[in-house]
Amino acid sequence: MSFTRRRLYPKDGESYSAKLGVPSWLLSKATIAFLSIVAVAILAYGLFYVPALFMDDWTSVIERMVAGNAKWLDLAWRRPLLFAPFLIQYRVFGLHVTSYYIVLWSLHVLMATLLYAIVDRFPLLQRHLFGLIVALLFLVYPTNYTHMWVIVLGVYCSVVLTLFYGYFLLRFAQGGRWLTLALALICLLISLGLYELQVGVASAWAVILFIVYRQTAVKRRLSLFLPIGLMGVFSLWRTLGSQMVGVNDQYLSQVVTTPGVLLSRLVWAIR
Repeated sequence: MSFTRRRLYPKDGESYSAKLGVPSWLLSKATIAFLSIVAVAILAYGLFYVPALFMDDWTSVIERMVAGNAKWLDLAWRRPLLFAPFLIQYRVFGLHVTSYYIVLWSLHVLMATLLYAIVDRFPLLQRHLFGLIVALLFLVYPTNYTHMWVIVLGVYCSVVLTLFYGYFLLRFAQGGRWLTLALALICLLISLGLYELQVGVASAWAVILFIVYRQTAVKRRLSLFLPIGLMGVFSLWRTLGSQMVGVNDQYLSQVVTTPGVLLSRLVWAIR
């Protein structure tokens, strides 16, 4: 009696996809990462879906849509583009709460995918695995309890644009065309019209790329500081310029910039 052992690994020059008779892209690392992100997003949000409005979803957002009080561009508001994503959503779906949650879920998948794409292009050991871990942790990070609040649509749109900024700036630092730098700045500028949580991260990302890609041409490396200049102009506008033209910002008077407070916030952020 003789036994024949099956070859479980591909021959030289033969890929696993060819061995299994499936398209090569179906077994690529990027495809597996994306499917993993979708699966975790379904487990985290899809299985526990409740068609309800939370907190300020109605009073701060949907009521404005229904009553026609929201503007596409409100120059008298500290976040002039904040209601634009809500208006797009309302014009497309009307007052359909389930569709709103599908949009939020899709944004989470997109954000996680962009995070993976950024880390996967960064010069790291095991960057594919590390990028996937980062993306999946982002989806289920426990300190964020607003994942599926309708009111945070504008915030997540801002995060998506910021991640596109990060991706395009990385491509530019790696030798991409100047168009990628322009796209990065456009995404960052639009995101600032929606929200401002990305100011520190966007500036730090430019510095990181400047340090990591030391072999890049001087002109290209110095161009990486353009986003920081944009952040500086934006910060001056939000603290001084907006007050001069009478923009309503009820929280500006509550900003504390004492050294003790700034240091404690820095320590907590590092932790």
